[in-house]
Amino acid sequence: MSRWTIAAMGLAWTSALILLAVFTANGNGSKAHKSPTASKDDFALTATTDIKMTGTCLWQTRLAGDDSTATCSLVVNELTAVRDNSWAPWTHRPVCTAAYRTGARGKKVRLQQFCVFTDATFRGGRGLSIIAAPHVAAAMARSLDDGNIPARLRDHPSTPLAGDPALEYGPVDDNTGQGNAFVVQDIPGRGKGVVAARKIRKGEVVFVDYATVLTQNTFSAHDATSTELGIEDGGEADEEQIMQLLQVAVAQLSEAQQTKIHALAHSLGGERIRDILRTNVFGGITIADVSYIGLFALGSRINHHCQPNAYWRYTPGYLSQEVIAMRDIAPGEEVTHSYIPLGIVHDDRQEKMRGWGFSCLCSLCTASEATRRLADTRRRRLLAIHSELSAFTSDRGKQDSSTVTEVDRGAKRLGEMVDEMLFLLDKEQAWPLLCDYYPAVTRAYLAIDDAINARRHWQNSVEAWERYGGEQHEFADELKALDSLIRAQERAKRVV
Repeated sequence: MSRWTIAAMGLAWTSALILLAVFTANGNGSKAHKSPTASKDDFALTATTDIKMTGTCLWQTRLAGDDSTATCSLVVNELTAVRDNSWAPWTHRPVCTAAYRTGARGKKVRLQQFCVFTDATFRGGRGLSIIAAPHVAAAMARSLDDGNIPARLRDHPSTPLAGDPALEYGPVDDNTGQGNAFVVQDIPGRGKGVVAARKIRKGEVVFVDYATVLTQNTFSAHDATSTELGIEDGGEADEEQIMQLLQVAVAQLSEAQQTKIHALAHSLGGERIRDILRTNVFGGITIADVSYIGLFALGSRINHHCQPNAYWRYTPGYLSQEVIAMRDIAPGEEVTHSYIPLGIVHDDRQEKMRGWGFSCLCSLCTASEATRRLADTRRRRLLAIHSELSAFTSDRGKQDSSTVTEVDRGAKRLGEMVDEMLFLLDKEQAWPLLCDYYPAVTRAYLAIDDAINARRHWQNSVEAWERYGGEQHEFADELKALDSLIRAQERAKRVV
């Protein structure tokens, strides 16, 4: 997603905590939904009419190197918001933390504000609340329009965009029976989980979900963006304010979505909403160069397995999550994905899972000692192969490229490593790791001046990232850089 920012906004929301809105009128004049666990008295909410958000983007002006005025998407339209009680593209009035604090000798120090921006109509009425700095919310404006969703996501039977938004999993096709590929039900010892209602074939999209709550990984206000905005010594956002923003973010969603969120597991302790988010969020989301975590109400129902049968991919431009079968899934089989990186040995997996508040009891972790030992051996060998590929690139490649004989010898060794790598990945059912291994193989072939095999495995890299990362994956720039290196090597060979 391109980086848009709104600097020099003249944000003058200066009361101690400007938290308006959930209990007053929303953008369309109707009353907002109230959290089932919160009442008006739970929030120190005060209203403000001092909304100043111009569309001037100083970062664009500075990059242009002149004094011209650059404009960007508005967080809200300040000219009509108060007058028309419309906070488009949001359905609720933004709810924000303080813009200033009192520093030494009574001097006002500007803080990075964090606000709740809610669109209750998002994705057929599922709704979305974002806790973000205003410039980040502006960067997301294009992602809110349901009309921009491609057919493969819009028409999937699991999404309300394909039918009645009130249906949990979309309409069922009476002719094919393809509607409900899954059900959510109680799993003994695992809480609720997703179970296949019919055979789900390898590569099939099990369901499509959309973000319900997005929030920054940390609430630090002093970062690179803050510097660009001219914010001084922002420090940490106030803990109480952050908690109120989390409460408001959920309270502004529909009652149906609130019920789904409050029904999710919460295993790490502390305040309920924060605990639910910490227990269920997905990471790896970047918006305007800032790391975010997202709550996907349906996606959160999928339980962990160290050798899962499904994977998920996120598309930032659509704020969508697709859960895809990694192999055939039989009717009645639980759909699972891994909460931690694939390919980790047993003891390391258990240590990582304790961070999620439980010990893993999946079939791999509870298998016989001999089975676990074999899996660990394979996984350690995979890690060793990756290290060898890296060493091939940095060291051996410099030596092997001296003669034709050495190049052939290096290519033969690389071919053997690739065959072993593919065999082990297949045995461990860790195919998404191809996104990491194929680029490493490509670099190794480049290091020994083998442009033909480098091109072949570069194409494998592209296909792996498109399959497991999606159409807007994060590795696009790296693949372009590799392509440029291969092209240069191909040109050099033609000249010779």
